[in-house]
Amino acid sequence: MKNWNRNLQKKAWQCSMVMIMGGILFLAGCDLQSSSSDSTSGTNTDTGTPPPSQLVGTAALAGESATYTLTPASSPSSSVIGRKALYTVSGNIRYRGTDFSVTGTYESVTRVISVTSASVSLSGQTYSFKIMGTYSVTEGFNGTIERYVNGVKDLVGSVTGKVPAQGSLAKNYLGTFSGGAGGTWNFTIQGSTFTGTYANYDPEAGNGTFSGTISGSTLTITTVTNSVFPVVSFSGQGTISATSISGTWRTTLTTEEGSATYSGVWSGAAATTQGDPHTPSSADPLDYKFSLILQAIDLALVSTGYDPETQDTYQNSANSVQCVVTENDPSAGKNKAVMTMLSDFTDPVRGIVLNAGGTITSIYQMPAGDLLKVTATISFGNSPIATLSMDVDVDKQARSISGTITIDGTPVTDISVLKNFFF
Repeated sequence: MKNWNRNLQKKAWQCSMVMIMGGILFLAGCDLQSSSSDSTSGTNTDTGTPPPSQLVGTAALAGESATYTLTPASSPSSSVIGRKALYTVSGNIRYRGTDFSVTGTYESVTRVISVTSASVSLSGQTYSFKIMGTYSVTEGFNGTIERYVNGVKDLVGSVTGKVPAQGSLAKNYLGTFSGGAGGTWNFTIQGSTFTGTYANYDPEAGNGTFSGTISGSTLTITTVTNSVFPVVSFSGQGTISATSISGTWRTTLTTEEGSATYSGVWSGAAATTQGDPHTPSSADPLDYKFSLILQAIDLALVSTGYDPETQDTYQNSANSVQCVVTENDPSAGKNKAVMTMLSDFTDPVRGIVLNAGGTITSIYQMPAGDLLKVTATISFGNSPIATLSMDVDVDKQARSISGTITIDGTPVTDISVLKNFFF
């Protein structure tokens, strides 16, 4: 139901490792000079930042997620050299339901943590990981993760993490985002603040981090990094319950072609105690369930490669989804896009099935591309929502929706709960 431009998506979310690694090497280089001077003077007192007692966080790798726990030693592994000390770090990464043990170091002046995992065989291939990043007392942990398959690096993602406060756990949430871009979207929450990491489904489209605050059940994202294009503006809001989070995002970036704006929805659920994703159920909050099926619908639409501004019939390679774009009202400048499930379509990320026979009709104001009206009759499999019926009018200027939405036979009376997903 949202316009998706794949080419812009790649440009907007592509990652640059050069800047990150360059910054780390620069810091390390400065520290080496400092150490040489200190050693000459005979001063051997650690003036760096002691390591955190523990770090808990998430990693985003293209279409996959992981969680991790890192525990630095309480004292240096060797005597202080110059003005820095080196501490050993141990812990684990939880990936695809499997624990990978990790070992590495924390350096007190650069505050760099670097760990490497053991190799584990999964589905006939050997996997291992490297994590490197910087710890800050105020900001937590931010860095990168590399995945190796059979000894060859094949993916680079991002990691963030928090230090558990005394008597309070740092809680991980794993999820996805979609709309103008799509991929994995994960949080680590500690008290009234959170840090997060995202990675696009396309491995070449990159990754980044974000952070924000919590007030009651409301989440507000306050900072976002983009390693390729300057972020002109960003807004992100959502709600949190005991088991799930969901909301909306909107960003404007400065690209090579000028300013470009993207928006969409995100959702996630609390990881289990083992660090694995939560399995969505009918008992989950409505906004979370609605976000999941919207993302599944987005992927079905994207699979056809449709362009809402060009009249044509678009069909995906599996012949399971068809989208027909027509000029509905030439005098008013409106286009109509009708998406039909020719056979069952399975969302490869969430596993939700859009059953055969479902239809969604969207009417857009051209050339602005603003959504004006949506009608839908669709059923789902392997989903926390079984059926959706929708007939709504969208007023972008007033940011309002009128009409009817019925989920699993029950009318949704508070449409304001859902309206943010349309803007």
